[in-house]
Amino acid sequence: MQFIYHNQKKILNLVLSLLALGGVLFISIRGSGALPPLGSTFNPGTGIWTTAQDARLPDNQILPLAGLDKEVQIRYESNGTAHIQAQTTHDLFMSIGYLHAKNRLFQMDLMRRQGEGLLSEVTGASALSSDQFELQLGLLRSAQLEWQQTPATDPARQVIIAYTQGVNAVIAQNEQQGTLPLLFKLLNYQPAPWTPVDTLVIQRVLTQTLTFTSGPLEYNVLIHSLGYQRTMQWFPILAANEQHPYDSGPYQQHSPIPLPIQQQTASSAGMQSTIAALSELQALPPAAIHHESNSNNWVVDGTKTASGKPLMAGDPHLDQTLPSIWYQIEASSPQYQFAGVSVPGLPIILIGHNTTISWSITNTQNQSTLYYQEKTSSDHPHQYYWNHMWRPTQQIHYTIPVKNSPPIPFTVETTVHGPIITKAGQTMSVWWAGHCNLQTWMPC
Repeated sequence: MQFIYHNQKKILNLVLSLLALGGVLFISIRGSGALPPLGSTFNPGTGIWTTAQDARLPDNQILPLAGLDKEVQIRYESNGTAHIQAQTTHDLFMSIGYLHAKNRLFQMDLMRRQGEGLLSEVTGASALSSDQFELQLGLLRSAQLEWQQTPATDPARQVIIAYTQGVNAVIAQNEQQGTLPLLFKLLNYQPAPWTPVDTLVIQRVLTQTLTFTSGPLEYNVLIHSLGYQRTMQWFPILAANEQHPYDSGPYQQHSPIPLPIQQQTASSAGMQSTIAALSELQALPPAAIHHESNSNNWVVDGTKTASGKPLMAGDPHLDQTLPSIWYQIEASSPQYQFAGVSVPGLPIILIGHNTTISWSITNTQNQSTLYYQEKTSSDHPHQYYWNHMWRPTQQIHYTIPVKNSPPIPFTVETTVHGPIITKAGQTMSVWWAGHCNLQTWMPC
C-alpha cells in the first residue's frame, strides 16, 4: 500500500509540474491581462539580447533603402550625430525619416498616439482620460483637414511624403527581421504604417505643450473657493512692464515713452499689491506655488563676441523627456544644406542654421487659449444659445480601442467657439490658437 501511495504522489507531482509548466508557456506565448507575452522577448535572435545593438555607434554607410533616387551617404560623429549627403530633395527627407525611425520609432509612435487619442489601445484604460481629452481638443481632426487642404504641388507636401516613406521603410524592415524596438515587444503590438497626418499631429502635440493652457479654468476654481481678492493676492496677475535690453550697447538711445497718469497709478498700485502678496506667499508650502514655464532668446552682434560674428541663442523650455525631444542632424543636397536639432516625427530642423541664416523658437506666453461658458438647457439637449437663438452642437463620434477591454464609444460636441471639453472640473468650449488657422474648423 505504501508503494502505491508513493507512486500516486509522484504522478500527482508530475501532473502539477506539467500544468505549471504549461501555464508558464501559455503566458509566455499569449500573455495574461496586463502581462505581455514575454516568451518572444527572450528569443536569442530577436529578443532583448539584440537591444544593445541599438546603443552601438553605427558605421558610416550607404543608405540601404529601396525607393531612393540616387545613392545617399550617412556619416556619424563620435557622439552619434548623423550627417546625410543626398543628391536629391526627395532622398534628403526620406533619409531623415529613415534615421528618425531607426533610432526613435517607439517615441514617435507614442507621440502620435497621444495626439490621436490612441494610447488606451496599447496601455489600457489608465490612458482613457488622455485619449478623450485629445479627441475633444481635436488635434487629429485639424491635422486631417490641413492635409486635405495642402495642394498636391505644395513642396511641403512632397517633403512630408518622402519623410513618410523613410519611416515606413524602417517599420517594414523591423517587422520582416523581428527587430522592432523592445518596448513594442513588451507592450505586444505592431506599429501601424506612418502617414503624413501623423507628422502633422506631432507638430500639434508640440504646439499644445507650448501654448495650450488650463490656467483660466484654474483661476476660476481659485476665485470660487478663495474669493477674488485673496486669489489676486496669492496668485497675482502682473501688469505689463516696460521692457529694456540687457545691454543697450552701441544702439541708439530713445527716451522712454511716458505712461498715462492712470496707467502709472495702476502700475504702482499693482506693484504694492504684488509686494504684499509675495509676503503672504512665503508662508505657503512650496508645492502650492505653480511656476509657469517660459522661454529665453537673445542675439548679440559681433562687437560682443570673440569671433567678431553675431551670436544667437534660443531656449524653448520644452519638457524634459527620455529619450530627448531633440534629434541632432546635419544634412545636405543640391537644394538644401542645414544643421541643428529636429524632433522625431517632423522632417525639419526646428533650431539650427543653413549657409546663410540661423533660427530658433521660443515661447512668448501670449494668450492663446480662451474658454467660453456656453448657455445650455435641458429643454434644448445638444444645443447652445448664441446670437439670440438656440443652435445645435456639431457631434463627432469616435470609438476608442482599449487594451484588454471592449472599445468605448465617445462623442465630441463642438460649438462656434470650439470643442466642448472638461478640464479642472469644469465643462466649457475652448478656442485654441493651435487650430484657428484652418478654414471650416475654428475662426481666428
